[in-house]
Amino acid sequence: MLQWRGTAMGLRHLLEMVTEAPAEIVDSGGVFPEGEAPENACHVRIKVESSGWTTEDDLLDLVRSELPAAVSFELAVGDRTIWPPLAS
Repeated sequence: MLQWRGTAMGLRHLLEMVTEAPAEIVDSGGVFPEGEAPENACHVRIKVESSGWTTEDDLLDLVRSELPAAVSFELAVGDRTIWPPLAS
């Protein structure tokens, strides 16, 4: 799996191993001519049914460690969004 690290496929496989269930990864990635990339080009939406054998906090840390630092993301576990936190 090391060769797929940093890709949607690599993240999906890793999350499926941890959660023991399908993971849905939708990224906004693409190839754009210089200067034509959308402003929010690096965003990933992740959905898993449960955190599997790990805690939600540890799952969030795992996702953070696998995505490049400049990529924003949303993480949903079941029907709840756990990242980003909802404003109070």
